[in-house]
Amino acid sequence: MGAIALGVVLIGPVCPGPEIEGRPCPPMPWAGVRVSVTPEGAADGRRSHELLTDAQGRFAAELAVGRWRVEVLAGKPMRCPSLLLDLPRAAGAPLPSIDCDSGRR
Repeated sequence: MGAIALGVVLIGPVCPGPEIEGRPCPPMPWAGVRVSVTPEGAADGRRSHELLTDAQGRFAAELAVGRWRVEVLAGKPMRCPSLLLDLPRAAGAPLPSIDCDSGRR
């Protein structure tokens, strides 16, 4: 039985010019970026997926139970950490996010 895996990709900073104290510049959802979801460890019949984020930066796929590595497929200068996702997730668990660095300063 599969589980729906949901996550969100954020990018920041996105504000123009240098960062100014007292002027917030929160990360924004990154729409239209490719995300790779690959089985971690023994695949046990699981296969990799390539997904595209929606307008809110969210991605979703029905995945088998197990551990998955989630990576954003963005070119440089973007820097995005990978995320390990264990399925199934606990009910009510917060939406996992990948916070990418735009390299903008």
